[in-house]
Amino acid sequence: MKYNKKIAREIKVRKIIFFIIMPHRIEVGFKEGIRDAAGERVKKRIIEDLNIPVENAKTINVYTIDADLSKEQLSFLGENLFSDPIIQEFSIDKRLARDFDWLIEVGFKPGVTDNIGKTAKEAVKDILKIEVGKDEAIYTSRQFLVSGEKLTNQDLERISRDLLANELIQQWFITDYKSFLKKGENLPLPKVKIPRQPTIALVDLNVSDEDLLKISQERKLALNLQEMQVIQDYFARSEVIKERQKVGLDRRATDAELEVFGQTWSEHCKHKIFNAKINYKNKNEEIEIDSLFKTYIKSSTKQLEKELDWVVSTLWDNSGVVRFNNDWLLAVKCETHNSPSNEEPYGGAITGIVGVYRDPMGTGKGGKLIYGTYGFCTGNPFYNGNLKPKLHPKRLLEGIRKGVEDGGNKHGVPTVYGITFFDDGYMAKPAIYVLASGLIPAKVNGEPGFQKKAEPGNLVVMVGGKVGIDGIHGATESSMEAGEWISASHVQIGDPFTQKKMHDFLIEARDLGLYKCITDNGAGGLSSSVGEMAQFSNGFELWLDKIPLKYSGLDPWQILVSESQERMTLAVLPEKIDKFLELAKKHDVEATIIGRFTSSGKFYSTYNGKTVTYLDMDFVHHGVPQMRLEAEWLSPKERGFSEPELEEISDHNSFLKEMLARLNICSKEYIVRQFDHEVQGTSVVKHLVGRDSDVYSDAVVIKPLYDSYKGITIAAGINPKYGQIDTYWMTALSIEEAIRRIIAVGGSLKQIVLNDNFCWPSPLPSKNNPDAKYKLAQLVRANQALYDFTLAFKTPCISGKDSMSMDGTIKKSGGSEVRNSALPTIQFSAAGEIDDVRKCVTMDVKKPRGLVYILGITRDELGGSEYYEMRGKIGLNVPKVDAKTAIKLYTALSEAIKEGIVDSCHGVYKGGLAVALAQISFAGGYGLEIDLDKIPTENLKRIDKILYSESPSRFLITISPENKGRFEKILKENIFKEIGKVRDDEEFLIVAKRKPIVQEDIYKLKEAWQKTFKDF
Repeated sequence: MKYNKKIAREIKVRKIIFFIIMPHRIEVGFKEGIRDAAGERVKKRIIEDLNIPVENAKTINVYTIDADLSKEQLSFLGENLFSDPIIQEFSIDKRLARDFDWLIEVGFKPGVTDNIGKTAKEAVKDILKIEVGKDEAIYTSRQFLVSGEKLTNQDLERISRDLLANELIQQWFITDYKSFLKKGENLPLPKVKIPRQPTIALVDLNVSDEDLLKISQERKLALNLQEMQVIQDYFARSEVIKERQKVGLDRRATDAELEVFGQTWSEHCKHKIFNAKINYKNKNEEIEIDSLFKTYIKSSTKQLEKELDWVVSTLWDNSGVVRFNNDWLLAVKCETHNSPSNEEPYGGAITGIVGVYRDPMGTGKGGKLIYGTYGFCTGNPFYNGNLKPKLHPKRLLEGIRKGVEDGGNKHGVPTVYGITFFDDGYMAKPAIYVLASGLIPAKVNGEPGFQKKAEPGNLVVMVGGKVGIDGIHGATESSMEAGEWISASHVQIGDPFTQKKMHDFLIEARDLGLYKCITDNGAGGLSSSVGEMAQFSNGFELWLDKIPLKYSGLDPWQILVSESQERMTLAVLPEKIDKFLELAKKHDVEATIIGRFTSSGKFYSTYNGKTVTYLDMDFVHHGVPQMRLEAEWLSPKERGFSEPELEEISDHNSFLKEMLARLNICSKEYIVRQFDHEVQGTSVVKHLVGRDSDVYSDAVVIKPLYDSYKGITIAAGINPKYGQIDTYWMTALSIEEAIRRIIAVGGSLKQIVLNDNFCWPSPLPSKNNPDAKYKLAQLVRANQALYDFTLAFKTPCISGKDSMSMDGTIKKSGGSEVRNSALPTIQFSAAGEIDDVRKCVTMDVKKPRGLVYILGITRDELGGSEYYEMRGKIGLNVPKVDAKTAIKLYTALSEAIKEGIVDSCHGVYKGGLAVALAQISFAGGYGLEIDLDKIPTENLKRIDKILYSESPSRFLITISPENKGRFEKILKENIFKEIGKVRDDEEFLIVAKRKPIVQEDIYKLKEAWQKTFKDF
């Protein structure tokens, strides 16, 4: 073809036009007279949360389209994609805002994941049948139109900062009506521009101890002096220097190599406290513990693994694995996402939930997700004291709720169960639990589904999202205490849509045998995922310049340790790579060859041919020095705890209603309602049950296979208040509660698995942590209880996690700062086998004239109880678990439920017997008549203690009168008693010595239980 000057000139002109084209704005708002629910919600929160009077608030959604589209195309998108023509109007490059006093526009900062914008870009590509350029994008923002006579610019700044936006990830501007008409401002386009060339920096570690610590602090490596000295010694070894010189390096460390140690040796990844050598002493003994993890958790699990043939794979892969049936394995993993959720609750929580989803996806040959759960431990959402955390607990709670909701609902995974727990110790850092479970084929192409292995010669392939600067230092900063020094860089936002596509692609690739090994890109990014997989082959070579980036300009070390979401790393045979990449393209999933596994023994990465890291694999993974720590236990009596002397309650009706309204007892139905537990169509016993489906079930049950009635029952146990007295019994009670909940819906002790998740205040000694030895002793006792009771109940901890810096500094209203530490907290997440889901029961009473039984004994065990706390006390007599008695009772109860003679079953938990009785009554819509004198007790006479003791291993059962003989025969060797009956009216009656103690309408009790969060 001949060179044509005219064509060349036209091409040149078009290029110029393309580069100077201005982005277009499509604004979408509600038509006149249509209710703006989002605006009403904003108005309510401004008035209630900020105490700022506003008369009206409206919203407008803005889509900024940075692409070369015609007016016709934009109009088509406005009408068919971005708006609902029945209730909404839209404008193109024109102002839609009107009738307001002030306008706030909020959008993301450059580099922050904009999920709606990303999805919109894909939709534009589909709906217009065009290719959207790599550098073209759609950015979303929202305008808030606020009206009020006395509003000031200061009020609007407060509304923006404290309610509408988080400055870590969002930007905003404020304008009044006149200025808006005159200037017509917009948010700056959040396009990432890194105006420099990527570099590899060299760091000389031949420096003083003071400078070594300075390097760790400035680079946020979170490594102590001993660890930095070990690294210093490694780079000074003559044999190491000699090998490094062969690849163009010297005795200096690269910035990327230091980051590798920061991530790999972080508390988050290496669990250094749990693996420390601990000298533990109490009044009677002194012992040395070489690793809490090995001594207690791993030891108990491995003992049970040998004994229980259904335990398949534990404590090494991304999830623990057990046998579900002959054809399928069940993978379960629970994670915490505390630090990022504390900084940006929505982003932290959605990243946490989609992140933990990748654990079953990356376990063995890869799992299909079947359910998720949540646990939210935050400060009091109604807090009104003098502490001023970065985010008020109410805002934090709403953010994490929304994050988990979006992560699950938009991923097509049912969020079936969850817990909440409130205490002001979580003001500096919350404990945010997220769990995921998946099914893995027992056999995949003739090989065990739980096995995987990367071998020399396999290609390293990254699939899913691109890499950006979001999520950098996630592993190290989550290992630090919360405070002003925590940066925004480790905060990110997960993209469930991208991950869902990847999930479906990987299931198909697995079944076709297209890869050998898989893991997720979580903490530490590629540094961790490739580094860990390469332990199979003993080495790898990684080409950092081949990795797809969200934008240019990233340094190699940033590419290596970025925790940008929705990414998995795989080992693929060279002969299968073409089919693998072809299948990825079919699913619209990005897949890139980024290196190869070797047997070199080296952690080797390059960028444009230059060496970025060259480290010994063995040193990277096993070189971290073992901590040595001191633990000293003081008994509750040594710490001054005692049983309080309290006057009897004069008005039990009012007191019970106050108890039902307490934060850790009352209904949080509004949270449960936000989650989709019906997607995939497996839900059997739902989170909310009863006549009106609005009271919590003890546990939930799903039926994951459509052609089988075999099910899984899911629950959790958490009791931090008991840890104020003794963390040994706190742990025992949390394990027992999780099991009790499983039994209550029809599970059995035949097969229950646990995940242990520790969230602990720092036990590391410092001038700001004078009681570190005691906190570590609390941790020791918790682990001892885990060992004792998992063995006793034969419930192995197949996976788990620890977060060991649940502390932080918070500003007070006067400007000073105070250190705030969470209660020692463990959540035990449980999954139990159900042989036949049709035989499950729920907690609500079912019919009048049913007989009410209590199973188990009530003791003087109110230490750490809701009753004592309500009366301003802690107490001494913490509830204690008798495993032998509990096992005998649980076995008998499981048999009775299996025979179908139990109408309802409910465990007795926080708040004791009175709360449990009220709940089963108003859940079923029938009153009760209970004789307190018939309750089996141990040296207990006081009515208030019988009503509110939190003794474990107790159940309330209702049966039909005709089943009385058979039921009592099954239970005959246990402690149980018939204590009353179900009425045919709505009166709730408890009597003692034939006198009414509580006499109330069940719906007044229910109203008290529901009112706390009714208008939240």
